[in-house]
Amino acid sequence: MNHFTGTAKDFVDLIGLEVAIRLFDAYGGTDYPFPKGANNNPDGAARFESLATLIGLSAACELVRVYGGETVYIPNCRYVHTRARNQKIVREFDAGVTLEELAKRHRISSRQVSMILKRTVTPEAQ
Repeated sequence: MNHFTGTAKDFVDLIGLEVAIRLFDAYGGTDYPFPKGANNNPDGAARFESLATLIGLSAACELVRVYGGETVYIPNCRYVHTRARNQKIVREFDAGVTLEELAKRHRISSRQVSMILKRTVTPEAQ
């Protein structure tokens, strides 16, 4: 996915898209103090354990290797979720789901669904 820039791209490159999205969902929009290691001090150990539980031990170790001891802003990357939702809306519409049902499913207005369908090109049409 080439829509990431800056720190978001760095995270995706280091730990992969799926894992990075879990990180963005959990800590996006915050300054995160990366621990220096798994057993640096009680607070750092707790942060490391929480991070490892969220994204896996190897990804946590990789982020600590690169960012350990630094406080790094983790972007929220809402546009990733919006884009995925919009693509899902197009697929569902193409499968026969009505505008009204799409609006209910995705908790948006039917007018917004219409606008998404007008400006979104399905991958099959490209």
